[in-house]
Amino acid sequence: MHYTHFILYINVYSKSLSLQIPEEPENPYNKEIIKSLIQGGLLALCGMLSIETEQQQASSNTQGNDIFSRFIDLLQNSKTKRMQVSKYASMLCISPKYLTMVCKQHSGKTALQWIEEYTIADIDYYICNTDKSIKEICNILGFPNASFFGKYVKEHFGMTPMEYRNKHNK
Repeated sequence: MHYTHFILYINVYSKSLSLQIPEEPENPYNKEIIKSLIQGGLLALCGMLSIETEQQQASSNTQGNDIFSRFIDLLQNSKTKRMQVSKYASMLCISPKYLTMVCKQHSGKTALQWIEEYTIADIDYYICNTDKSIKEICNILGFPNASFFGKYVKEHFGMTPMEYRNKHNK
């Protein structure tokens, strides 16, 4: 709810409240009438705030879907997928923490888990479906050197890149 709507609502409500207060001071129900009017106004205000909160959550969800989709597009279209979360967040003009939160909300996985998943898929593709050397694959995928690449492959596949290639090219 915009501030001006809130002020307008308060002004209208206070005028209607002043019109409803009985002019007879001896009326035994004056307190109850005023109390009921105030409760009604507060309930109406709570309802307005609740609607606004739901609209903001829906808007936030839509924005989160957009960010998550753009992140996945970046992953799919980047030749080098193995970049830090902060690099992807920077490309999306958001913080790494926010990117991770959005990914977790929309997929149950962190941004880093998505990056690793796509990196592993690329490694599998290049090792099993191309005749590029391990060093070439290492360079294409953005690993700093063949030794680090070999350790990464062994950690995720349980064998060296050459063993993995030989296993899948039989």
